[in-house]
Amino acid sequence: MLEILVDPKFETLPIAVISSLSNYKYEEEVVLMWGTIYKINSFIYDERKQFWIINISLSDELGETKLKNMVDYIKHEIKQETDLGTLADLFFKMGEFERSKMYYLKFNSQLSKDDINKTRVFQGLYEIADVQGNYNISMENYGEAHKCFDQQLKLCQSLPSHHPQYGKCYENIANLYDIEGEKRSALVHYEKAYEIYIKSLPAYHPDTTKVEQAIENCRLPTRPFADIEGTSYYPHEREILFMLGSIFRIDHIDYDGENQLWIINMSLCSEDDFELKELFAYLKKDIGDEISMTTLGNVLLQMGEYDKAERIFLRMDHQEGLISVAELKGNFYLAIKHYDRSIEYYKQSLELRHKLLPQSHPDIGKSYSAIAMAYEFSKRYVKAVHNYQRAIEQYKRTLRSNHPLIIQTNNNLP
Repeated sequence: MLEILVDPKFETLPIAVISSLSNYKYEEEVVLMWGTIYKINSFIYDERKQFWIINISLSDELGETKLKNMVDYIKHEIKQETDLGTLADLFFKMGEFERSKMYYLKFNSQLSKDDINKTRVFQGLYEIADVQGNYNISMENYGEAHKCFDQQLKLCQSLPSHHPQYGKCYENIANLYDIEGEKRSALVHYEKAYEIYIKSLPAYHPDTTKVEQAIENCRLPTRPFADIEGTSYYPHEREILFMLGSIFRIDHIDYDGENQLWIINMSLCSEDDFELKELFAYLKKDIGDEISMTTLGNVLLQMGEYDKAERIFLRMDHQEGLISVAELKGNFYLAIKHYDRSIEYYKQSLELRHKLLPQSHPDIGKSYSAIAMAYEFSKRYVKAVHNYQRAIEQYKRTLRSNHPLIIQTNNNLP
């Protein structure tokens, strides 16, 4: 039961008393407009009738100081005229992916073939498939993950055959097959992704390099090893050097009573070994890359140990890793509202990208966009607009005018 207090001095959304029209003759019934805002004053439990009475006040959304920040936030989030696409975007941010997908599809049915919002719908559905696919992988629901990535691939049929997002679909499918231990299928899809990346991305792009390494790994039956008996410090020992990450099967263990030591007899295994597929799938899911100092740096980034990761990448002079460090530090300080520190690290990532990447690379635009967002959150709108515009200019150097990054950045302009 609700008790509603209405103050006529407040400017609120319309209400209507419908007691005379109600089927419940002895109830005072009111119809309130969708979106009406209330303040909860008190909860009282009626023991005799065994229900709760909620006392609420109809609020003035403009006059209530405590509500003003919330209303301003909603306006900031939506920015443009509300439509089904906006609702789909909000459900996506809330993690309600099925509802988001439903509204994107409804919105799409209302659009003409050449409507610019078609790109917006595509990007939304593409990201939903990506998120749901990777979530199912993390839950080991590989069948469902395949369905999500197949949907993602089907969406990309409207794109040019060499578009990098097409390549990303094949890479996702290849990663999934790799986790399942299906090396041949993984190799086929990695090669498809590689063919697209070399046509659509700049030379030495990280995505191309990563897929090249994955292809090499799929072709190797076991990790490399070397007989180092001739160079060993122990001249009478047969010594073998194995690569970090090699997998062995323990065949049997024997105790040598005379020398008082255990002898472990092991076999070096192929990563395609049927009995090891589940173990290898777990390792690939947990680590994800070739075991190396780069992997260690990436794992430290995932743990939030940015300074330790930075030391490793500096030691290796790994510029891509340093870009990730600067960007993640910027994200961290943005999240805790230390905007100046955030801007400092975003500018570091921008400087590194200028040094490492071709001057027309779209990732440079991402750095400008991150700087703009930090300025916007700190209410320095002139600088925010300036950096958003620089991001758009950067994107337009290599991307079509209806590319999702350009549309999204235009929408972000205050």
